[in-house]
Amino acid sequence: SRDDWMPLIHVGLADPDRFRFLGAASVARAKGVDTWEHFYSRMLSDGYDSYFMQTVLGSDNPDRIDRALALAERQLPLDQLFSGPIPEVGFGSPAFRMHVGLGTILCRLKDFPGKGWQFLRAGLCSPMPRNRTNAVRALAAWERTDWPPEAEACIRTALETEPDEKLHGMLQHLLAGESVEPEEERQVRQVRRRRFS
Repeated sequence: SRDDWMPLIHVGLADPDRFRFLGAASVARAKGVDTWEHFYSRMLSDGYDSYFMQTVLGSDNPDRIDRALALAERQLPLDQLFSGPIPEVGFGSPAFRMHVGLGTILCRLKDFPGKGWQFLRAGLCSPMPRNRTNAVRALAAWERTDWPPEAEACIRTALETEPDEKLHGMLQHLLAGESVEPEEERQVRQVRRRRFS
């Protein structure tokens, strides 16, 4: 029964070993146990973790999203991530991991209009094209009324420095209030969503 598993689950969720913790969390979720606070607490004690952040941003509770983003803002060196689109970021380096960490957040912000502008601003200046793309997609998913006052100027600056032709076009469409995805890409995404929904 569910109660028989609970002592083992709680022991695992308190285990300092990452893999034992994740194993216990997986069982807990299968048993209907809410593990959000456990993942959040692990990041409080252990530092930023992309997988843990992806998990806590899976919540549909606005207060939890605010707490997760506030924690990420404290843990990610956002001021060091504004390096622009030109520099290379070495695979596996601390900087690479931080940009990947930022990317985890950017992938979710389209679902939280008005939240996390500080991450989107960093994403627009990321050396990783994927981060810049996801920042644009998130802003495109928001209403213009959700943009902060400085957003348009930041997008225009990004447009002036964007070396990637496709991303340059996406930024132009974003400023014009048009879809940032070519028609064929939108159709592919719709098919994929129907297939896996």
